[in-house]
Amino acid sequence: ELFKDQVKLERLDLSMNFLTELSEEIFLNTESLNELKLSNNRISKISKYTFQKLKKLTDLYLGNNQLTMLDPKTFEGLSSLIFLDLQNNQITFDIESSMEGILYDSPSRFKGLSKLEQLNLQNNSITSMFEDFSLTNLRMLNLSHNKIDSLFKFDLQYLQKESLEIDLRHNLISGINFRQDIDENNLSRK
Repeated sequence: ELFKDQVKLERLDLSMNFLTELSEEIFLNTESLNELKLSNNRISKISKYTFQKLKKLTDLYLGNNQLTMLDPKTFEGLSSLIFLDLQNNQITFDIESSMEGILYDSPSRFKGLSKLEQLNLQNNSITSMFEDFSLTNLRMLNLSHNKIDSLFKFDLQYLQKESLEIDLRHNLISGINFRQDIDENNLSRK
């Protein structure tokens, strides 16, 4: 309840602490918040409603935590978000996650982030590209230092922008196939 009803709070830096989870009530009635720094904690769990009311939030720092999965509703409601830092976690977007119900509600982990310009997923455990057609304004996608092993034409279709930077350094990419005549039904992804 420390931040409850802090309606004029615009910036909050809780980085370099020992936070392990974020409840759904922690930022209740902090609608003016536009920058939130939660990096360098031990956060492994975020309630799917934690950020729901933060409509003015433009910058969210969640790097250097212990996140492994993202609920499809985690970032829902962050309609003003421009910068999202999730580097140095253990996030995976493996297909197996959907079998556990994590991705069942929506294939988009970044649903509603139509203004997002920068997404940093560097140094996680991502093994394949993800398609997220809600990222229409993305200008920078950092997927370096992950475990991506191959790229296909349809992996990048949703990112067709004039001014776009994608960082895929230090992955396990051993195959790139952008041929037009690929029968996508016959492709098997690891």
